[in-house]
Amino acid sequence: MIISVVGTLGNVAIIPKNQIGIFSCKSTLFRNSSIDPYYLLAYLNSNYGRKCLLRRQRGAVQTGLNKDDLKTVPVPIFSDIIHNYIGQLIRKALKLNFESQVLTTKTQQLLENELGLDKLKFENPVGYEANFSEIVFARRIDSQCYRPEYINYEKHLREHSQIDDLRNLVESSVKGKQMAISSDGTLNYASIKDIQGLELISDSFCHFSSDTRIADKGDLLLAITGATIGKIGIIDRYDRLAFSGDLLGLKVKNNIDPFYLLAVMQSPIGQSQCKRWITGSTNGHLAPQDVGKIVIPRLGNQKEQLISEKINESLKARCESEILLEKAKTRVEELIEKAAEQSPA
Repeated sequence: MIISVVGTLGNVAIIPKNQIGIFSCKSTLFRNSSIDPYYLLAYLNSNYGRKCLLRRQRGAVQTGLNKDDLKTVPVPIFSDIIHNYIGQLIRKALKLNFESQVLTTKTQQLLENELGLDKLKFENPVGYEANFSEIVFARRIDSQCYRPEYINYEKHLREHSQIDDLRNLVESSVKGKQMAISSDGTLNYASIKDIQGLELISDSFCHFSSDTRIADKGDLLLAITGATIGKIGIIDRYDRLAFSGDLLGLKVKNNIDPFYLLAVMQSPIGQSQCKRWITGSTNGHLAPQDVGKIVIPRLGNQKEQLISEKINESLKARCESEILLEKAKTRVEELIEKAAEQSPA
């Protein structure tokens, strides 16, 4: 088990069996626990476990956790049956999370294989040039727009695949609106930081107003400003979601599955084109009209459906993993509270 002790304090993780690696001085490793380490992981990630960890931080400017102080963290001991039950929940959750990652990777490989990208090799010339017709189409004369690593993907798609422009695949593209976060808000609210993996997961809320931009289940949200332009996720956990001004909401037409479009947009094909159309130097921006120029390969209904199903399956496995993790932590907290109630005053 490894615990972060400098910077972001109290992050706890378990190292998989047969995993070989190194760790920095910003983490502390604990071995040979006398109880189920997966139960211990659940406890230290619970509300009470984290409070016990963070209570032991030292320092003013840069806080930290000392190894000797970590040894004094109290750990509630229950029966072996309870430890095993909670440990199994954590094991199953981690397994599902791993399966989700594998599915996403395999789906990406499947897409690249279908498009011949796995065999594609690009040269990296010292200099490059663009012809006049390319400049007229792009309406750009800066060198970034014509970098070979951006152009070559699009050129390969045009020569070897059926394609469609993104503007023809979406009903609308709407820029979000910054909203004030409110603890008593009635509407889930998302910004770039809430794109986790390939979906939106938000714990922020806002109040609805006439300025609020709303996305529906199945819509895609694309980051169009800041350092993570091109980051994209699908709304799968919410029926309606308000979103901030650093995101562009894409409502997909019926002629393409949103999960397939998600797979393409987060692949090197989509990401390279997002980077190509960035404008601005200090603070980059991706204009909605330029998003519409992104070229999307079409593989036919059967292959696109297969990719969509695998992405959907990956997201469901991740969601199930999070539910099990939360169940394990909640059970630990309930046991602690019950024990506290039964203890003499």
